[in-house]
Amino acid sequence: MPEEANSIMEWFEIYYICGRIRRTTRSGNIIRPDPLFPPSIWSVTDNIEYTFPRTQNIIQAWHRRWNTLVGHAHIGAPCPLQKKKDREREIQIQTVYNDWDNREVIDFLRGIAHNLSF
Repeated sequence: MPEEANSIMEWFEIYYICGRIRRTTRSGNIIRPDPLFPPSIWSVTDNIEYTFPRTQNIIQAWHRRWNTLVGHAHIGAPCPLQKKKDREREIQIQTVYNDWDNREVIDFLRGIAHNLSF
């Protein structure tokens, strides 16, 4: 791994995997608190299975609500066509997820990736 990547890897380890080192015991054991974002919350499988929104961030929730109320991220003419496409995309993702046990892993991942929008 490049030397430049060490700082980002350390940050990722502290906040997402292990947590900060609180102290080291005399025997050499490392005591850490739980990480800020433990791996147990990384998976969105439950969100898809129970049709929860895919975003959990409060700011994203605010923007989502704004888009629902106004119809677009920027004030102007609402775009019902985009809302329809978004609903169809969510239905496609749900369909692929519900059929996961009938697909090869690679086909499942391709099906999900094909329907993602950024």
